[in-house]
Amino acid sequence: MVRVEDLTVRYMRGGRAIEPVSGVSFTLAKGELGLLYGRSGSGKSSIINVVAGFIKPHRGRVYVAGVEVNRLGWGEANRLRRKVIGYAMQQNILLPRSTVLFNIMLPLIIQGASREEAEDKAARVAEELGIEGLLDARAYSLSGGEARRIVVARALATGRPLLLLDEPTSNLDEETSLQVWRAIEARRSGAAILVATHDQAGARYADKIIEVSPS
Repeated sequence: MVRVEDLTVRYMRGGRAIEPVSGVSFTLAKGELGLLYGRSGSGKSSIINVVAGFIKPHRGRVYVAGVEVNRLGWGEANRLRRKVIGYAMQQNILLPRSTVLFNIMLPLIIQGASREEAEDKAARVAEELGIEGLLDARAYSLSGGEARRIVVARALATGRPLLLLDEPTSNLDEETSLQVWRAIEARRSGAAILVATHDQAGARYADKIIEVSPS
């Protein structure tokens, strides 16, 4: 499902080149849960963003479902994301005046699900993550930890064959984090799952751990 070959990400900061990711290679098949593990600033988010097609690498190749992502234009990458990738980025980006239910449903509606089907899937994932009591709340009223679970729920609800989750347990206490990990692990049979994290609790669920450190 995912193949990353000699990935290097470079950008300019203050007139000098920064390489948060250098020479990273790994594969991830359907049914596998892989962790990008490392401290903040180690390049985990950069890898997630390259695999999702949001940014281009300086060097290397990235394949998703047999497609070389780094060669796609923005429109092609967006179509691939809608078809193949469910993702939760590090930022809690929600529609602030919409309900929690609608925020979780949105990608399902975009990909053509009926409203009834989207509501059912969203409600089931919300129950897994312990946020079923928030479905009628407006997103602007959520705490940071609640918003984090909404973003993760939105990714999990898509049922897409590749899940990319960037720090899914940030701002969560230990018990809630374990609840999130269990919900992620429950998708293993139907998807390849790549998680960027510094949460050591994730190691018990992982098939692969890719250690990432800044160059």
